[in-house]
Order: sequence, then structure tokens, then C-alpha cells
Amino acid sequence: MKRVILLILVSLLNASIFAQVKYPSRDSKEWNNLTVVQRWQAVNIPEDSLPKMSTIELIDHCLNFNFMWDIFNHPNYEIGLNVVIENHNGLRELLKRKDAGELILEYYRKINLEEVIKMDKPADRGKFVGKAFFLELFLSHPNILNQFQGNEQRVIAAILQTYDTCLKINEENDRDYYCGYSIGTKIMAIGRGLDHLNNRETTDMAIEDLDLSKLTDEHCRKIIEEARKL
Repeated sequence: MKRVILLILVSLLNASIFAQVKYPSRDSKEWNNLTVVQRWQAVNIPEDSLPKMSTIELIDHCLNFNFMWDIFNHPNYEIGLNVVIENHNGLRELLKRKDAGELILEYYRKINLEEVIKMDKPADRGKFVGKAFFLELFLSHPNILNQFQGNEQRVIAAILQTYDTCLKINEENDRDYYCGYSIGTKIMAIGRGLDHLNNRETTDMAIEDLDLSKLTDEHCRKIIEEARKL
């Protein structure tokens, strides 16, 4: 799994998928001389452009933003997500939008999960699976869950349906198109949704930290069972 993620990272870091501004090539001396802060500043959206972007444009941007994959470079996804939020103005802006919850959920539900089967290159499959992963992280963020106050069942049901579909695709093709990090993130996002729905404090550190290393089979079973009862 780590090797697959590394291949995806290398592929993405060597491409300019959705550059909002021009910045030095990441193979250049100029780029290497920049500090981490300066690199984030270089790839951020110009501040005067942010208010002009629609929420859908922000979603598209964040899903195709090379540096979103920096999330994998941290001890858990919660830390990684917060680092990107802190440094990237596009994701900060998205999570502030009052219509972000509904539009992210709509975007998520429209993903044709079967498309992954048609992709030959591991990097292409990785980017495709990663889109669902990022959207699940966004949907599990407190800012977004707060927009569904009392209606969190809709978020939970959408992710649960995706979870079931991904497992079905894997089984029918005898191949893990949707593997550990993808399936585990769905379960953790559902767990956060359940806690928010029931107005209960999250005491499970796997869910609190979005930490796959702390997510046990027993965790998964309990979360999925509770979600199916809604």
C-alpha cells in the first residue's frame, strides 16, 4: 500500500494538474531554495480570486490540487488534513462556504465507482480512488457535519452505500481496487457522522484522529452495524 501511495505522490508531484498561479518547477533550484511556507504561498490561489470562485470550482480545485496528497505524509489523516487546511487557502475557503456540505455530498454521490475498473495505470486508479477519499475527509470535517445538523443520516447513508459498492466491486473482480486506506477512511467518516448525529463526544481515538493504525476489525464491525440500523 505504501508503495502504491508513493507512486501516486511521485506522479502528482511531477505534474501541474490545477495550478492557479505560476511557480518554479519543482525540479528547479528556485523551488529547492524556497522554504516550506514559501512553497505553500507559491501554490495558493490568489486571494483576490478566492471570492470569485464558485463552491463547485473550489471542490474541483481541492480534489485536483497536487499538495492535497501531503495528507499522507503525516502520522494520521487528521493531522495531515489540518496541515493542508492551515496552509492552503482554497481548502480553508471551501470549508467556510455555507453551501459546501450539500455540494460536496452531491459531488460525492455522483462518482461512478465502476470507472476504476477501466483504468490500466496504477497512478490513474490512485487519483480516482483518492477523490472519494478526499471527499470523505471533507464530509467528516466538523464544519461540514455542522451544516447537516439533524440530517447527518444523509451523509452516513451516502458513505455507507459507497462502502458497500466498493466491497462489491472488489469481490466481483477479485481485486482490491478499493484497498485498505480507502475502505478504512469510509468507516472512520461514518463513525464521525454517527457521533455527530447522536451528539456524543468521540472517545475512539481511531475516529478522533482519523488514524487507520488504530482502527480494528471490531471498530469496523460496530460502526457499520450502527450505521445500518439508521
